[in-house]
Amino acid sequence: MEYIEWLARCGVVAHIPAVQETVEEIMQTFDDDGVCRIPVHDGVFKAWGPYGGQQLEVDWKSKTRRDCDITFRALLIAYYSGLFRN
Repeated sequence: MEYIEWLARCGVVAHIPAVQETVEEIMQTFDDDGVCRIPVHDGVFKAWGPYGGQQLEVDWKSKTRRDCDITFRALLIAYYSGLFRN
């Protein structure tokens, strides 16, 4: 999700079919409550470094905290890819 977010922020999703398809797949993982249920490798979110790490919550001991982090990133991808319009 990290790289997809970067590509979405750069505005290239519409120009790269494979990335656009991936974004659409991410959007399909939202449930009826608006929570993104995409399976992610925890290490991708938790491994903070100079160029990585996306975990915003203090920890993921609570399933809600984990879901909030993942949903937030998925919504950023949707926003920057142009799927949300005012």
